[in-house]
Amino acid sequence: MPSYTIDPVTLREVPDDVGAARAHVAALTARGPDGDAERVFWLRVLGELDEAARLGRAVVQRAEPGTAQHAAALLRLAHVLQWQGRFAEADALFDDALRQARRLEHTALTAFALQHSAKSLFDQRRHAEALDRFTEALRLREADGAPADQIASTRQALAATRAAAG
Repeated sequence: MPSYTIDPVTLREVPDDVGAARAHVAALTARGPDGDAERVFWLRVLGELDEAARLGRAVVQRAEPGTAQHAAALLRLAHVLQWQGRFAEADALFDDALRQARRLEHTALTAFALQHSAKSLFDQRRHAEALDRFTEALRLREADGAPADQIASTRQALAATRAAAG
């Protein structure tokens, strides 16, 4: 399984080993539809944004609306659109995923939606709004006993946003 590092300035994932990430994408492709959701993530991280968007749309279409899987698929696609600079589309999908996660009372998914929508706000230099969402994500993650790496990534995002806001 390849790994990545979150750039402390841009808050974007950077593959630790591009070759390993590409090999993993090939293995996911061989798995067919079962590997598509994860493949969207790795294609985005590798900068293959058009392919990630195309596949992300297909994954959203296959997921049953109103489910956690659908909300997660929306998050993945929104993140790709964010990286493409298509912020209005991305933010609409992030907000839809956040509404679904809250409706499902799925704390972990809600925290992911908050975190990733905040990254889009961060990219748009909407720092006050990003801080609000990162703060709520951290509160939920700490209260829910989320894994340490998730809590650390939210703290990193808060620090980067505060620094960028001046």
